Amino acid sequence: MVRVGQPLRRNRDETVLVHCRRHAKALFWPVVVGFVAVVGSAALLGLMTVEMRAQYWPVVAAIAAALIIVGTIVPWLRWFTTTMTVTDRRVILRRGVIIRRGHDIMIDSLVDVSWQAGVHDRMMGCGKLILTSPSDQLVLTDVPGVRRLADLFADLADQRHGGDEYGYDDQQQPWQVTAR
Repeated sequence: MVRVGQPLRRNRDETVLVHCRRHAKALFWPVVVGFVAVVGSAALLGLMTVEMRAQYWPVVAAIAAALIIVGTIVPWLRWFTTTMTVTDRRVILRRGVIIRRGHDIMIDSLVDVSWQAGVHDRMMGCGKLILTSPSDQLVLTDVPGVRRLADLFADLADQRHGGDEYGYDDQQQPWQVTAR
């Protein structure tokens, strides 16, 4: 039986480098929908006459509750249960509220790592990460620190392949380049 909050299953010699969720900007529209549902239903009930309010308040409350559940709570649960973990060996994506889905990509099998960030994404500090392996392509949106994460994949690839072709010294960290 798995308990909530239990650490991810991974090999003992695997080190977790990054564990994150989508950027919080993904929750902007769900918060707006919840706010509009609450304020709109309160305004509508306030504009009704006493007789109409007594008759129709259950309908207004049901519509507001449905908007809050579908437009705010469900997207928040989706955001909360979707995680990305990068270890020194693989990328682990877990998502799903009722049906859990997992996708693992070995870092050794990555052919290309690319990222995109528009103006708004750069202001928020996130972007789209595209991981390509020979068998599939994984597109992750609203990844916080997407550029640093892409650099991390490059560093991991250099460490796996020796790093000598880029002028790295074995005594230095991967981000310290020696002059040749």
